[in-house]
Amino acid sequence: GLLLTSIGNLSIKLQQLNLGQNNLFRTVPPTIGKYRNLFKLTLSYNNLTGTIEKWVGTLKNLQGLYLEGNTFVGSIPNSLGNLNKLTSLYLSKNQFDGLMPANLGNLSQLTQLDLSYNNIQGNIPLQISRLKQLMELHLSSNKRTGEIPSNLDQCDNLITIQIDQNMLIGEIPTSFGNLIALNVLNLSQNNLSGTVPATLSDLQLLSKLDLSHNHLHGEIPRNGVYINATCIYLEGNWGLCGGVADLQMPLCSAISQRSETEYYLVRILVPILGFTSLIMLAYIIILGKNTSRRTYVSFLSFGKKFPRVSYSDLNRATGNFSKANIIGKGSYGTVYRGKLTQAKIQVAINVFNLDMKCADKSFVTECEVLRSIRHRILVPILTACSTIDNNGDAFKALVYEFMPNGNLDTWLHNRFLGSSAKQLSLAQRASVAVGIADALAYLHHHYQNLIRCRRPMTVGIGPKAVSKGLRRRPPSA
Repeated sequence: GLLLTSIGNLSIKLQQLNLGQNNLFRTVPPTIGKYRNLFKLTLSYNNLTGTIEKWVGTLKNLQGLYLEGNTFVGSIPNSLGNLNKLTSLYLSKNQFDGLMPANLGNLSQLTQLDLSYNNIQGNIPLQISRLKQLMELHLSSNKRTGEIPSNLDQCDNLITIQIDQNMLIGEIPTSFGNLIALNVLNLSQNNLSGTVPATLSDLQLLSKLDLSHNHLHGEIPRNGVYINATCIYLEGNWGLCGGVADLQMPLCSAISQRSETEYYLVRILVPILGFTSLIMLAYIIILGKNTSRRTYVSFLSFGKKFPRVSYSDLNRATGNFSKANIIGKGSYGTVYRGKLTQAKIQVAINVFNLDMKCADKSFVTECEVLRSIRHRILVPILTACSTIDNNGDAFKALVYEFMPNGNLDTWLHNRFLGSSAKQLSLAQRASVAVGIADALAYLHHHYQNLIRCRRPMTVGIGPKAVSKGLRRRPPSA
């Protein structure tokens, strides 16, 4: 039942108080701290909760404190380190957290220390080595980190060490071999590494050694406690080998051969993988740059040594696509005259109007066809530009050689703006007609799925025609 505050009404001379296993609950009344003559307090295996710091430090004559099996919370009070008559301290199976007080090392008379099954964190204090009378150390199932103190062998009366189910690292101290009274050593389920200490073989009284589920490696000794397979537990350590046959461990020769093979594989594979990774990294970087570049401007190569052009190049070449540089218009776009700064040549730039239906498809068609057309009177294409303009809109253009003598329509119909009239003779007109017929025959026989749209551009007296829009022949044609 309820542990009443009336407990403070007991005799001030009270020396022992045993209320263990009484199903008591709630907190311990602070008035219990007034019993200064109390040398044994047992409240174990109840349902008590709360903290103990308000009353435990005043019980100066305590020799035995038994609080295990409750739900006490909070950190272990530093005031416990002032109870210098304490011989037995049992705080296990509670919910204590925080760090283990270093001043517990001041309890010079302590023989039994049990803090197991709590949530105590941090390293094991080095001051524990001062407990010269300590015989039992129980720190199992906590959240201990760090390494096992190498000076723990100074507690030379230790019989039992239980520090299993924590997160300890490092090697098992070889100094444990000096604990000649040691009977039980349980360091299982930690993250310990290194080899199994051969010094433990000298402990004649050691009857239980549990080092299972760590990261130990190397050969298991074949003397002392290691001879009796029923007394030692080494499973869960993948690197261990040898030992007596009853342990059923792999032979060390197999482990050694495997380790040697792994060693040489590492020496060979690491450089190879490293070099391969560098190559892949360089490839990814280069590919990334090329991909980024293609995101903004893509170029089609037509087999000629001609510098690649971007939107800014064409914009600069045509004076921001000035109307003054327009030399013709077709079904799907406008042709500009321009001069590429880098190549230092004049070109004709056919800019596609992508708002027109099928204009984008027409661009692809012309690229596919014109890259392979080879005819003496057809104007060769130099390159193409597919990118975005300064407004972020799609931009597509074909770049041709510039024919400075105007177009065929101007020559045939005498539409020169200049003062001097330029006329073609009958022979020249016949030559133009034959040339055009030859070009049409070439296109007909080699590219039957294409038809011409609008008028061809021409140059000089011998006509050179350039498309102002190639498109696929309709299925019914």
